Amino acid sequence: MSNLSSTGRVRPRVWKCMVMVVMVMVLCCCGQSGTDNSQVAARVNADEISVHQLTMALSKYVGKEGTGADRDAMLERLIDRQMAVQQAREKQLDRRPDVMLRLEEARRDILAAAFADEVASKSLPPDDHAILAYYFDHPGLFANRKVYHVREITVPSNSPLLQDTLSRLERKEPPVSILDWIHRQSGGFADQSAIRSAEQLPVEIVDRFSSLKPGDIISFRLPQTLVIYQYLSAEAAPISRDAAVPAIKTLLKNQKETALFKEELARLKKTAKIEHSAAAGK
Repeated sequence: MSNLSSTGRVRPRVWKCMVMVVMVMVLCCCGQSGTDNSQVAARVNADEISVHQLTMALSKYVGKEGTGADRDAMLERLIDRQMAVQQAREKQLDRRPDVMLRLEEARRDILAAAFADEVASKSLPPDDHAILAYYFDHPGLFANRKVYHVREITVPSNSPLLQDTLSRLERKEPPVSILDWIHRQSGGFADQSAIRSAEQLPVEIVDRFSSLKPGDIISFRLPQTLVIYQYLSAEAAPISRDAAVPAIKTLLKNQKETALFKEELARLKKTAKIEHSAAAGK
């Protein structure tokens, strides 16, 4: 089955969430001409789509070279997009101020991501000691891993219920009292039954989750949302040390790369001349 319906895998590096979409969008904005025929995947009027472009697009969506069906489907998508690009140019849409701004923003994002990758390339891979330490320091993710059946209540940051909900949680009111109060409200929250494995929960609360009893609640803040989980039941699903090593290695690698990039930005900011205009607050 083709994987092209997915939105692609987002590497957990700084800038990657934005650039994943932008890279694929910009990839074929300009048709290439004069390419060796052996490197041409398709021609769309006067523009060429190269094998390299096709391979790169596949890697963004499928994460690998892909099957023959994947390549055929992706090539059709690139052809459709190139036709749309040609029409946009013919109608001079690329000269519209809003389009020009978006193209410039895409270019900046790609350059920033390239710099982040350059900095990340200097990061050393995690050693065995760090990997084992992470495994033993997070039993809820590995040795004591569980799959949880929960009620998941989300209260957006702009909800009129947010402050009252936070106050009730801080006062440690009984879970039943808090949940009953929320459900007496006319709106401003979402409630659903969910299955969440340990790795789908914030790492800060996983080990606390394993100590909950049925009916207990636990909450945490996200930038735009307050999330309340009511623990209903759980099934043990441990992960052995050997099986966990690849995931831990990737996680620690990404953490080190992100930290290194932040350190480099902080160093650059110390010598940079940065001035905030009053217009930014308007």
